[in-house]
Amino acid sequence: MIYFKPVPETFEELKKLYRKLSRENHPDVGGSDEIMKLINSEYTKLFDVLKDIHADSNGVKYRKGTTETPEQLIELMNRLNRAQKWVDFAENDFSEAEYSVQAMEGDSFSSAVLCCHKAAVKYLKALIAFKFKIPPATQSILKLIGICENVAKIDLSYIFRECAELAEYDHEFDSIYVSENVAKQIFKDTEKIKFFVTSYLEEFLIGRKFEIYLIKNQK
Repeated sequence: MIYFKPVPETFEELKKLYRKLSRENHPDVGGSDEIMKLINSEYTKLFDVLKDIHADSNGVKYRKGTTETPEQLIELMNRLNRAQKWVDFAENDFSEAEYSVQAMEGDSFSSAVLCCHKAAVKYLKALIAFKFKIPPATQSILKLIGICENVAKIDLSYIFRECAELAEYDHEFDSIYVSENVAKQIFKDTEKIKFFVTSYLEEFLIGRKFEIYLIKNQK
């Protein structure tokens, strides 16, 4: 083994290490397609060896069969890394918005709102990229909300108000004027959207929603 060192001793250890290696080496997050193919190959081989070997909270090993396949986690990580690419794009816009808010100048507040809108668009596209391969080209938050809820079946009730606030700027691609208070509120709205999206994806990354994912995809 080249990448799985030390070699995991249980199925859970294997999946945890695979998630880490995928996050570091997947081409969608700046890694290499060739290296990722090698990692997938090693994971598949170790999967056959460790799929029935588990350990309890005391570290005592036991055997239990699994209905999982190696392809299922590989596909899930492909989806997560595809989404992460959009999150990274959104983070850049969000950082620019934060800088503009802190500049405490009139024009910077307008710039902050436009950067927040760009970030929110990309955060929502990250959710869509997780469910599908390619998000739509639209920059309309209103349209993205519809796709997330009606097509991707993602409940946005936690951030619906914040998304609706940002959707008011869907057609403001030129210079706009906003007050300091408005800019700071929009920034907080975007921060909440960021938290929701990253938390949603994190639940799959650490495995809490993986069983639900498997059930849905086995129907």
